[in-house]
Amino acid sequence: MKSDMERVVLITDFGVNDLYVGQLKGVLCGASMEIQIIDFFHDIPPFNIESAAWLISRCQHYFPPKSHWICVVDPGVGTPREALLVKLGERVFIGPDNGILGWALSQEDAQVHRIGTHWKPASATFHGRDLFAPVLVDWLNYRDLNRIGPAIQVAQCQPMPALLIKKPHGAQVKITHIDRFGNVVTALKYIDICWASAALVVNGISITKWVKTFADLRVGEVGMLVGGFGTVEIVANKAHAASMLSCKCGDWVDFLEKSVDAKNGD
Repeated sequence: MKSDMERVVLITDFGVNDLYVGQLKGVLCGASMEIQIIDFFHDIPPFNIESAAWLISRCQHYFPPKSHWICVVDPGVGTPREALLVKLGERVFIGPDNGILGWALSQEDAQVHRIGTHWKPASATFHGRDLFAPVLVDWLNYRDLNRIGPAIQVAQCQPMPALLIKKPHGAQVKITHIDRFGNVVTALKYIDICWASAALVVNGISITKWVKTFADLRVGEVGMLVGGFGTVEIVANKAHAASMLSCKCGDWVDFLEKSVDAKNGD
């Protein structure tokens, strides 16, 4: 496969057991050059803009320079919310202006264009297929931002959703992803914490045990480690931590000094 091939990366909440992803890909086949379509992730929890925005921010650097993103978690589809194309060097990010493009918008070299009103999607409820995919095909075929719509300032756009709220003795932090193993991924970065006294409280249960690997825990034991995203994860050895703690993606958890009031989970 050619290293300079154009790639299209898809992240949506469409799921993989429906027909929406296939239709979106069909439109992308209208590009005049050969492209590789990468299904990054289609199982974002429905309507969870924060999870999608965070995953983009943590994973975009694993893709080659000419990787163009279509980002669709869009509960406001068909409303007056704007649609954007954000150009960063050789790549573009396309999606609704609802915070999902927050990482791209935060980059110093971001060129932002509002997708113009001359683009008239056939459906008010499926802008992935009828707006974002056609806009990307047009960009790939013509490389002309003026065809997309007017340039606007980053300040006019929705920023990255807030995923961490600092408190006097800790913080509240969002659960941004739960994988199929039940690992509870948070937005809390390694550099943001004080290891000596750190704890996470989930539904009244205080998790205080820090480990380096899953195998450092007893089978079924819950603890914390720094995972592959470089952020704090609540995990269990050969068990589903999210089910054990009755938590889900999008929940807030408390990061604080070791709690004496909450039930200890280590």
